[in-house]
Amino acid sequence: MKIENIKISDLNEAKYNPRRLTKKQYDDLRESLLKYGMAEPIVVNRRNNNIVGGHQRAKIWSLLGNSHIPVYYIELSDKDEKELNIRL
Repeated sequence: MKIENIKISDLNEAKYNPRRLTKKQYDDLRESLLKYGMAEPIVVNRRNNNIVGGHQRAKIWSLLGNSHIPVYYIELSDKDEKELNIRL
């Protein structure tokens, strides 16, 4: 697995992503990122730069002032991208 460090601004948030955080979940995730950093890369479809897994981490990571994020790229069709998003 090759992990690349890329600009967050180059990524696209998948509009179909169903996940939303409660205030507590947001605070807990923010605390975790502050304490441990980005310990796991986000998953991105190389074909279109859509985030497949890690939307909330990417959003909070950016709000914490980071401009780059570790990414694991995978190539997926639109159908497979949506399916993997749900599974992750």
